[in-house]
Amino acid sequence: SSGINAEWPLRPGKLIKREIRYNFSETYLFLVNDLLIKKINYTRRNKNIATDVLSFPYQKDFDNLTPYVILGEIVISLDKVKEQAVLVGHSQKEEFFRLLVHGFLHLLGLTYRFLG
Repeated sequence: SSGINAEWPLRPGKLIKREIRYNFSETYLFLVNDLLIKKINYTRRNKNIATDVLSFPYQKDFDNLTPYVILGEIVISLDKVKEQAVLVGHSQKEEFFRLLVHGFLHLLGLTYRFLG
């Protein structure tokens, strides 16, 4: 499937996967619950904690890209989307897209050291 045109609110299953395609690039988006993102975080980063968003870039070198690029994976906890939307005071949809952009920035190479 293309894009993230889904009925709102999104609901996690065991694993909801979406492919986001734009021109000649692709990203995999996984919508999960806190339990599953905690397992993924532990398995792939050795951190035993649920978090809001994880990014796993496939590209490290943006100077030598192939004609078709798979940027990587973004994993979003929909439990955290709900929690954080209340804390921040905006809609779940706004929080979801905030986390999606956050994940994309990491896929494109932005890290926290650039921000501080």
